[in-house]
Amino acid sequence: MVTQRPVPALRHASMRTISLITLLLVLTTVACGAAANRSRAAVSTTTAVARRDTTTGSTTTVARASVGTAPTSTPPAVPPTRPPVAPAGGPWTVLASSGGAPVVWGSSNQPLPAQPNVVASYAAFDPTRLHAALFNGTELPGGGPWTNGSKVVPALVPSLVAAFNGGFKFKDMQGGYFTEGRVVKPLLVGDATLAISRTGELTIGVYGTDLTNDGSWVTLRQNLPLIVDDGREVVSTARERGQAHVYWGDNFGGVLLDLRSALCIRTDGLMMYAVVGNVDINGLAAALIGAGCKRAMQLDINGRWPQFLTFDQPGTSSRAPIALDTRMTHLDRYLTVGSKKDFVALFDPMLLPPNVLR
Repeated sequence: MVTQRPVPALRHASMRTISLITLLLVLTTVACGAAANRSRAAVSTTTAVARRDTTTGSTTTVARASVGTAPTSTPPAVPPTRPPVAPAGGPWTVLASSGGAPVVWGSSNQPLPAQPNVVASYAAFDPTRLHAALFNGTELPGGGPWTNGSKVVPALVPSLVAAFNGGFKFKDMQGGYFTEGRVVKPLLVGDATLAISRTGELTIGVYGTDLTNDGSWVTLRQNLPLIVDDGREVVSTARERGQAHVYWGDNFGGVLLDLRSALCIRTDGLMMYAVVGNVDINGLAAALIGAGCKRAMQLDINGRWPQFLTFDQPGTSSRAPIALDTRMTHLDRYLTVGSKKDFVALFDPMLLPPNVLR
């Protein structure tokens, strides 16, 4: 006699199988939906920023990461070699934002163990998310008229993010100065060059090797040879590079140990302004290498000239300057009084008005 399996048991098993299949389908749908959401989120973290060519008025759209994505992450810490000093002993603090995301970070340390009285302050920034412009001082370069004169005009004040000093006087350097379509002083092959593209992106390089005056730059401002290249100090090799008579500068009393400023490209791709003092040129290079600089050029020196400022109340017409370092003085020169020497200003491209800058 054949025993037949009860039908109710088979029905219940089938129902359990169907339930399991249904559950798997639901879980698969949820997982797919979550993946799609993650994909959409990944796409939405990048927005478009229009960079304006200040010479033609045309715009170029470039990708700009929004809040929380990689370009807004805090730079690697500057390694403190001594107890923390103001404003911070190695960690970075946000100094300014652009488009609602951090874009300038500040830090400070004592970079030279053998010289504990030397203090360095740093401002790292993302040049791809800022629009840079060179402003021309009343004495350096003088002349004019200039579109970008000795101070930031009121129409540009709401979009101003930061500003910092330029380089040496012409009498103290052999290099050149080109801006707003004018060669004020002939450019020198082999010199370190601060360069600003037509869309406002800032970089540094060696003239004749990395860049030339080929029409793609609105500013080429030279200041002596590089002091750091490929993460190594190259001050001592200036003679080998055919630059035997480089004057690296001293203070008003002829002393080589001085407050010095510099601009560099970091190993993480950010740019960084630094002020270090009191040091000679080799001490400046050592501090920059320790802070993560891959390539660096010296800017101006002496107590009253090195200056990096951010500004409060972004987006408004009333902006008070905030110094990176307490050794910085004459904080009103870029906004109200006017500067005797050239300086670089960094603007939020989202707030920058058209046809005001060169």
